[in-house]
Amino acid sequence: MKDSIFLFAVILLAMSGCAGGPPSSETFQDSPHAVAQHTEVCVAASEEDIAALFDRWNDSLKTGDAHKVVVANYAKQSVLLPTVSSKPRLSVSEKEDYFDHFLENKPVGRIDSRTIELDCNTAIDEGLYTFAFEKTGDLFKARYTFTYKWDGKQWLITSHHSSALEVEEVAPEEPHHAVAQHSEVCVAASEEDIAALFDRWNDSLKTGDAHKVVANYAAKSVLLPLASNRPRLTLDDKEDYYHHFLENKPVGRIDSRTIELDCNTAIDEGLYTFTFGKTRTQFKARYTFTYKWAGKQWLITSHHSSELPAEEAVPEEPHHAVAQHTEVCVAASEEDIAALFDRWNDSLKTGDARKVVANYAARSVLLPLVSSKPRLTLDDKEDYYHHFLENKPVGRIDSRTIELDCNTAIDEGLYTVIFGKSGANVKARYTFIYKWDGRQWLIVSHHSSALEVEEAALEEPHHAVAQHTEVCVAASEEDIAVLFDRWNDSLKTGDAHKVVNNYAAKSVMLPLVSNRPRLTLDDKEDYFHHFLENKPVVRIDSRTIELDCNTAIDEGFYTVIFGKSGANVKARYTFIYKWDGRQWLITSHHSSALPAKE
Repeated sequence: MKDSIFLFAVILLAMSGCAGGPPSSETFQDSPHAVAQHTEVCVAASEEDIAALFDRWNDSLKTGDAHKVVVANYAKQSVLLPTVSSKPRLSVSEKEDYFDHFLENKPVGRIDSRTIELDCNTAIDEGLYTFAFEKTGDLFKARYTFTYKWDGKQWLITSHHSSALEVEEVAPEEPHHAVAQHSEVCVAASEEDIAALFDRWNDSLKTGDAHKVVANYAAKSVLLPLASNRPRLTLDDKEDYYHHFLENKPVGRIDSRTIELDCNTAIDEGLYTFTFGKTRTQFKARYTFTYKWAGKQWLITSHHSSELPAEEAVPEEPHHAVAQHTEVCVAASEEDIAALFDRWNDSLKTGDARKVVANYAARSVLLPLVSSKPRLTLDDKEDYYHHFLENKPVGRIDSRTIELDCNTAIDEGLYTVIFGKSGANVKARYTFIYKWDGRQWLIVSHHSSALEVEEAALEEPHHAVAQHTEVCVAASEEDIAVLFDRWNDSLKTGDAHKVVNNYAAKSVMLPLVSNRPRLTLDDKEDYFHHFLENKPVVRIDSRTIELDCNTAIDEGFYTVIFGKSGANVKARYTFIYKWDGRQWLITSHHSSALPAKE
């Protein structure tokens, strides 16, 4: 306890004091020459609309039902950083557990002051609020940051950070009739272009260099290899796999293939044979490669092999002028895509092969677990399911990764199939690739290394939501992560003016040991003038990054190391960045000490 008091004293000393001069208008980083872009349709919203979300969340607190609070207000993929727990609440069950205890004291919230920021399909509400606990009569003042995202039919909380207690939003009632859309510029590609990617990947195998092989994969990609039950999600995981695989000097040869082209996405799947030079053996296997155009080259985002890995190689140089077209892209969330498996699973339970096959596009590929024959026609698939359903199968997802693209989505991971007739369980790897056909999502590729998966039909969309179109800058999680490094580097200069250059003119900072929101650049410079006296350097401990149209959220835990005193302080943080037309700037920065009690 004495150590904790000492650490907070260090910070309080560092952050007390008075004003500095205003920062100049110089930018923090140079604007890029040409930025990849796409167009997104943005729902209309006013500050009153966003303010009302807190009222709805507050009303749900009054029900005393944790399930209603969480399910109605929070997106499935969302982060809750609560006041009295140092553990981030990421899943629905974790949030319900938190609210189950929090609601025991009958809390009611009241906004004391707020700032609302509107963006394309995203909104931020942050400021100060007070909670009155009816059971105990206590009052509690706290700072809050709510980030909301429009999911195509309602606003949901994607991030909720409270330095002393939480808030939340409520879902709009009706689902949609008109589907939200955006436009995307699509690179031109032929089947020959996509087929050549396998040749390049094969050439990289011949080098014997695992690092060169892995260069063909996107940073965010999934490898489900033949000889390992563990999905390889990071580039390090993939390099480790290939380091051992290449010892046998493999060379691949395509035996048969089907190539599917879509906007900035392509699928190459079929049968191939590997010849191992070291052992002089051959191995036949099935493969599915999913490629995505990364703005200058095609990279593998999904690679599933049932008997041995195949892969693509990196195109050399990005080309000068790339043929393009514009496509209208249907809005979809990870929850929408995850629901397709549930519907497919429900069709299995009917025992009707025809209903199962209704989930597949007319032009689709099924690579089933217990058959070496690709099922290309709907009749082929129906024949397969006619026999498969005799054992009364039901599927359960064990782990998954979902990737969204323009009118295409990939759901892949591990699942267990339980056979009601025999009582047997079979664990397997799966890859589902879905395509939007203009009215519903259908399976265009289904590859199972040990059993199948499925999709289902869409529900009805909602009335008509006012919208506008916005051009969205392309950004990766790596691009957003590097913004913290730049901010941290500016701390090391000891110059408050340079630190404040990272913030937008209209931005909110809720610092760790000050109850006063810092709204102006002068306020922020005054804060950092005193904070920097203790020579702070910050280290990320864990993080979650969320990307949206011209907006990004980086939140998690960091440790501040004070060079002057040697003290360390662990804290939670939320950075919200916005693209201002030439660079990313901080529009919201909320930092809070880890709560003393869990």
